[in-house]
Amino acid sequence: MYIALLRGINVNGKNLITMDALKTVLHGIGFSSITTYLQSGNLVFKYQDTDKNNIEKIIQNALLSEWGMSVSVFVFDSFDWQKIINNNPFTTDHSKETSFLHCTLIHPPLENNVETLTWNNKKGDKEAWHMEQNAIYLYCPSGYGNTKLSNIFFEKQLKTTATTRNWKTMLALHELLK
Repeated sequence: MYIALLRGINVNGKNLITMDALKTVLHGIGFSSITTYLQSGNLVFKYQDTDKNNIEKIIQNALLSEWGMSVSVFVFDSFDWQKIINNNPFTTDHSKETSFLHCTLIHPPLENNVETLTWNNKKGDKEAWHMEQNAIYLYCPSGYGNTKLSNIFFEKQLKTTATTRNWKTMLALHELLK
């Protein structure tokens, strides 16, 4: 089983795709047991290929050929996703409300980009962050919409692509994997 996150689908009236249409297209190219969560490009599915980078490219090509959209795609297997869920340091901190937890998922940046990352000057007073490989865990008590630690910030700093989901979505996708 795999999870795919599509960046920027059905957000602010842009890149509009119904999840039923997306499921139909992916089913037509060999994906099976496809389940979507919400209308924002969250998929759980089975596929015969085991190369996650290849699966990302297959989905990207399908989006481009079917809808003319160039969209970043992030694919994780169940082992990767379990690791991401387990490594969130804020879930064990009872002073942090889970409704303010988010996870920014990134394609692996170059190591020197991580070393030069300067985010403390962007972080709000009560905000907190922690980075583990391809996941940046965020605590944004003023709301994700008000933080400067956005996808665009991380993409510019790390010179990679990013997508963010709230913790409730992360956990719901985890349950769909089971």
